[in-house]
Amino acid sequence: SWLPNFSGSKCDAVEPGYFLPAPDHLLFEGEGGNLTQVDVPGYEGLNTQLAFTGEGLVRVERGDRLELTISVPRFLDYIPVLRYFSLQTGAVILEVALINDFERCQVDNRVQSTVLNTSESYIAFLPTCLQESPTFYTLSLTPTDAALWVDSIVLVPNHTLSPIFSQLTPQQQDEVEECVRSYYSLASAPLSCTQTLFSTLANFYQTALPCSCTTLYSTSNICAPFGG
Repeated sequence: SWLPNFSGSKCDAVEPGYFLPAPDHLLFEGEGGNLTQVDVPGYEGLNTQLAFTGEGLVRVERGDRLELTISVPRFLDYIPVLRYFSLQTGAVILEVALINDFERCQVDNRVQSTVLNTSESYIAFLPTCLQESPTFYTLSLTPTDAALWVDSIVLVPNHTLSPIFSQLTPQQQDEVEECVRSYYSLASAPLSCTQTLFSTLANFYQTALPCSCTTLYSTSNICAPFGG
């Protein structure tokens, strides 16, 4: 059966005014948390060419704790991806804690620790199960060795659990894996990934979302069919 707001003989297109979210759609800006020092490239040692979303990057001092309130649309495993900048190599602890509701997930990987690389701009943690809204979580980050700047946290649906993914050939699975990883950073993903990921993401979201274009500078209510 056809999914809502999709079209095409193979349900492989979205209706005008709607879009299929990209893997990094569930994005939570660092400045939406409890810390207030927001820096932009060119200040406080930040590279002027550094890419970021939102208003800037939140500085998290060693031992401080950045807390964000998060929620997700589906009961599923998600891969937390931290987009960051760091001048020094050091460890960071990621914790996910249930705020409300009762626990239906197996609470694997709710506390994780990893070492950040100064030559990288993101790190992907192990997948963890999250329940759909109106369940909320506190996601916290604590650098233990050196300060870091947090751009955002992205929750990427664990595509390997999709029934469509399991039906792919090993080569096709590798292509999906590579495309999903290309959305971990802020660099532009290859255009070919649109088609590679279409079925897997449509299976996850089960619907295309309305564009909701801002009235400022918009010339219509039509957005890019993939990613918005």
